[in-house]
Amino acid sequence: MTGFEIAGVVLGALPILFSAVDWSKRGIGKGAIFFRKRRSVEKLALALLSQRQHLTEIIRSILAGSGCEDLSRLEDDPVEYLMDEAIQEQVLDYLGEETFAALQGQLDHCHETIKLLAIKVAGLVPSIQGPSDDLMRIIRENRDAKSKQLDFLPRVKLMLAAEGFKEITTDLDDTTNSLFRLTRLVLSNRKGTGLRISRGARSIAKTLHRAHESASNLYVAISNAWKGDCHKGHKAGLFLEDRISIGTPASLSFPLAFEAMISEQKTVWHEAVVRVLHDDEHDNDPTQPITICQPHTPSQRVTVIITNAEPRLARPQIDPVENICTAINPICHKDFVLTRQCKIGLIAPGNPTLATSDAPAMTPLKDLLHSRSSAAQRAPVSLRSRMLLALNLASNLLQLFRTNWLPNACWSYEHIFFPAGTEVAPQPRAGKPKIDLDRPFVSTSFAKDATHLQGRQLAEPKVALLGLGILLLEIWHEETLEAHFSLEKRPTEFYERLVLALNWLDEMTNPPPELYDRAASHCIKGMVGGEVRLGQWDDGEVWNAICGDIIEPLLKNCKMWR
Repeated sequence: MTGFEIAGVVLGALPILFSAVDWSKRGIGKGAIFFRKRRSVEKLALALLSQRQHLTEIIRSILAGSGCEDLSRLEDDPVEYLMDEAIQEQVLDYLGEETFAALQGQLDHCHETIKLLAIKVAGLVPSIQGPSDDLMRIIRENRDAKSKQLDFLPRVKLMLAAEGFKEITTDLDDTTNSLFRLTRLVLSNRKGTGLRISRGARSIAKTLHRAHESASNLYVAISNAWKGDCHKGHKAGLFLEDRISIGTPASLSFPLAFEAMISEQKTVWHEAVVRVLHDDEHDNDPTQPITICQPHTPSQRVTVIITNAEPRLARPQIDPVENICTAINPICHKDFVLTRQCKIGLIAPGNPTLATSDAPAMTPLKDLLHSRSSAAQRAPVSLRSRMLLALNLASNLLQLFRTNWLPNACWSYEHIFFPAGTEVAPQPRAGKPKIDLDRPFVSTSFAKDATHLQGRQLAEPKVALLGLGILLLEIWHEETLEAHFSLEKRPTEFYERLVLALNWLDEMTNPPPELYDRAASHCIKGMVGGEVRLGQWDDGEVWNAICGDIIEPLLKNCKMWR
């Protein structure tokens, strides 16, 4: 077989082979003597899953670049779609003969590798007992068998030694890498992916980058000003704001709740707003490395208040805060501020400080996600609250990564809380407190030996985005990942979570709105900005792409409630 249609054959065969290899793990013993073989089979299954995902996105990128339409057919029936002569001619015109031939060579190698694996798996073809490397026959007969509700999985049997698994796994990884490098070069020379990122997305990235730097400094400032022995423990809750729904204000502020534990039964709660004082001419650029203040290492910048196209104000008088507990005074009419030296201070005149009160009841997000599976929980959360929460969390992934507010840059329902409120949303059951769904917050502890983020491992963008994508699905379906798949505990391994998330994303029961689904899909598949593989956090184009492919769709999805 020659031509671009070979990619369709490979894409059609990969899901069948993945299912067969993944199923075969069940027939391997769990003792120590079987560990090597079982591990090899697991790696092979993950390599097949990875190649399927990457090859799909590679082919999709080429098709999109060449102007092909109706790309949804690629996932529905890749064999038939890529056999279309009009599609092949369009791709050939786009790539040129030499580049097309180079791509063809890579696809041929991929095709041969898949055939080599197929001949080692008996039972793939329902009509014969032995193995077959005829991929088209494997695809056709399994498609026919599926329509008759037959299951080929119990028939399959791997006929391969552990060394063979390793060899094929390595070959699959090498082929994927080669295809990725070639495709990235082709697309960059013909149509730069950065051109597809809107001005609005770049503006959002700039706004969030500015908030991120200040959030980093805020944690350090609170840590330096809250290490006393006046209470049994100290916490601070940071209320989450998307910062893009209302435009870019002249200055940033962070609503906080300071918590001081008096005893195991009593905690004092004090809400305040910390305003950020910036240099008047300072302009954050997401393409530049991010500088995070360190404890007790003040910078040499002069602190002034930002003005919006007005004459510069005189430098305000700032009273430094050495201990936050002593600075919290109900009759104090001064505002908390954050200086560029990573210090907390007080500035006058200000609004009356909120009164100190006992800590309100706090509801974790996990409780709301279980509302459909337990009669003791509250009624379902409103659509408005869920959509705004999804936008808020996506925005705060960039605002709070690499800070102690968001450990390891990965969202989870365990990090998010809601305070008690006056709104009946959702309607509580008897004996259950009302909660304020418009004020999600994260909480972190401060102590004498509080450690900062230096040396802590930061999750890769693809890992963080997968976590966000899973959370988006959980918020939409109001159900946790482990509850949906009836798991005893929440999976932690990346590829295990990826497989479950992809399966959940493909389900047709209660599908999310198009824009919401698009954002979740980009998160889970790890492809933003037209790139198959993401860069690193300090890459400004990664920020722009996340804003364009994930945050912007969620923002548009919330348009009716803004």
